[in-house]
Amino acid sequence: MKLLIVLLLTLGLAAPVQATIQYAQREKKACVYCHFTDRGGPRNFLGHYYAKNGYTFHNTIYGEPTYEKQPPMPPDLAFQRPTAAGRIVDRQLEILKSIHFRAFSGPNYQAAGELIASGKDFATKLDFAGIAYNKNLEEILVREMFGIGRYNVEALALNSNMGLQMQFAPMVHLKSRKDKKDPQEYLKERLEFFKKVAGYEGTEQIRPLYAEFMSADPHYTAKPNFEKGTNLEWDESKANQSIKVEDLGYSLFAKARLAKNYLGSEHSKGVGVTPRAGFKGQVLVYEMLNTMLWLRYGLGFDGAKFRPFPPDYYETRQLLYVPNTLVVEFDEKTKAPISYYVKERLSHLKDLGALLLGLSEFYGMSDPHNLSLQRVFGNGPDDSKEFPFSYNARYLAKELALIVLKNIELMHFDRMTGAAYSTATLVKPIRKVHTGDIAVLLQGLGRAFKYFFDEPEIRNVTGNLIYAIGQYMVRHMQAIDGGFGSSFDVKRQAGDFLNRSLYDQAQMVQAMLEAFKVTREERFYRSASRGYDFMVQKLWDEEMNTFLTHEESKVLKITPANFGATIGALREMTLATGDLRTFAFMLAYFEGVMKNYSLQLSELPFTGEKMDDERDSDGDGILQADLADGKFGIAPVLASEVQVEPIR
Repeated sequence: MKLLIVLLLTLGLAAPVQATIQYAQREKKACVYCHFTDRGGPRNFLGHYYAKNGYTFHNTIYGEPTYEKQPPMPPDLAFQRPTAAGRIVDRQLEILKSIHFRAFSGPNYQAAGELIASGKDFATKLDFAGIAYNKNLEEILVREMFGIGRYNVEALALNSNMGLQMQFAPMVHLKSRKDKKDPQEYLKERLEFFKKVAGYEGTEQIRPLYAEFMSADPHYTAKPNFEKGTNLEWDESKANQSIKVEDLGYSLFAKARLAKNYLGSEHSKGVGVTPRAGFKGQVLVYEMLNTMLWLRYGLGFDGAKFRPFPPDYYETRQLLYVPNTLVVEFDEKTKAPISYYVKERLSHLKDLGALLLGLSEFYGMSDPHNLSLQRVFGNGPDDSKEFPFSYNARYLAKELALIVLKNIELMHFDRMTGAAYSTATLVKPIRKVHTGDIAVLLQGLGRAFKYFFDEPEIRNVTGNLIYAIGQYMVRHMQAIDGGFGSSFDVKRQAGDFLNRSLYDQAQMVQAMLEAFKVTREERFYRSASRGYDFMVQKLWDEEMNTFLTHEESKVLKITPANFGATIGALREMTLATGDLRTFAFMLAYFEGVMKNYSLQLSELPFTGEKMDDERDSDGDGILQADLADGKFGIAPVLASEVQVEPIR
């Protein structure tokens, strides 16, 4: 078979139909290295990067390449930033809009993680790949998308007070008892140490959590002071105080992405891109570390009573549940959690997928090859006076990842068919596949394969699972038109392809791209491409200027989950194909959902709002936090749902 084009030598010349085989031999790389198939086709990210800069990847994988510099790619002046402004008015389309003023922690963290990944890192990749030419586009990515993701993480994790408080966390409890100190005093000392390491001299009244409640009312209970960080907590009496493991997984996912951004470089006084960011980044790491400790040593149970995972869990035949939902009871005086019990005794695949996603992001964020982290993670103990954390945190993440993978393999995965079942008991799984659950799992497996690059056991397990499960989903869950059904009953061999949802399509597009990155199996890329085409052709609504949330209904039910999934899918497809049209869909969808349909409840100065007496000083449709809703305002988080019904 003739090798098709690997890459163009320059961008200033007309594109030939195919490159010479001598060129491919010179690079010692197959076409699939820079394209999405072994016969050429769309360039992947490396292909765009090469085409712009003339890089050669000889003897490298993803390391620093040597290159022959080529002339820069000329700007595509035909591309303009799309916007939803005026679309509804121009087309004289009236809508009824209802907003559910409640924040669910898991979906908010999921969306926040995708928005954070769509900020600076995404803008840098676009620039390197030559996909985006206009520097002004970075404003909507670096400021608005990243900013809204940052709002949601900080509001939930540092200010809301809606969850298990850090003074009761496992590490704080153990270390304070060792030092014979009050837990609150020990925690205060650690936070001051984080400030010292970051060179931060300001005051910050934060309320860190190690496990967030399922949902809460985000209205402020007193007049907030955003500069001092006071009165930012929510009404505890209006919270659903259950805790879902899926939410904990997504909290690790979003916090790790934000901490990676905050600790991505150093400044003259200490760690972090700024002193304040360095301090907050360390607090987020501390939260994640305590969450993982709680998961590792507190939440494994045998279906009848709580029992911790044994140290050699992965090497034994013993199998314990990771609980789905916990109901917590508190001491009335101290507010300390005194007991909890499992509300749901089935093992849920989505819980395991979300956990694997979060653990992988943490492991990648804390990579010791990142020079800016050498003053954050050290070789001493976890309560060292020199380093805030030790590398034991990475070993803890690895242990948990192995536990999750074992539960997936032994409780949910069918070796005969390649199916992964959404729910299971210790005896047998319930033989039904839900697309959204599988998509989260595939994304978690892909991230684990990428970030646990130095762990052959994890890479072997994740690689095999993602290949088998991905093949099963392509065969059984994707229709001829490219759309994915919502579920498949393996016992009856029947799938549900009615009223397909945006959430399932977007999640599977990103999942199949992850599967392709791991396996380089062309079938997975074609599956992602067909799923994306289905989104654009069947779900995009020109009048509403957004994606329909369900195939057969004009009523939009916009949630943080389908919003985050769609942003993630469009971002990854943009990087995969370099298609400016996909990028335009991403920007238009973001602006429409955020500004026309008010999924974001409020905003602060980072995204352009002036803190004054005007409710919307920057005129973007997102109101100032202390004037947005209620007597004292509402936190800058995503609503649980916005329902939009068009009226002709």
